[in-house]
Amino acid sequence: MFADAMRIAVPILSVVLLTNIAFGVATRAAPQLNLFAVGFPATIVMGFGAMWLTLTYCGPVFEKVLEASAHMIEAILRVRP
Repeated sequence: MFADAMRIAVPILSVVLLTNIAFGVATRAAPQLNLFAVGFPATIVMGFGAMWLTLTYCGPVFEKVLEASAHMIEAILRVRP
């Protein structure tokens, strides 16, 4: 489950990290500009954009996790058809 969660989260986390690094460099280059007012909303927009773009590729991972969950629940409840 942890590996599947990482497959889903890593692309989004990497985009957010790169966005924060870019704003950190911009803040270092021009300290008189207040990039906090722009940085936080831009990070949120970039995160949602990354989620939207990677959502189509996460389908097989979600399907695998749901199938594994169904098998675990079936094993716990010992339901036999």
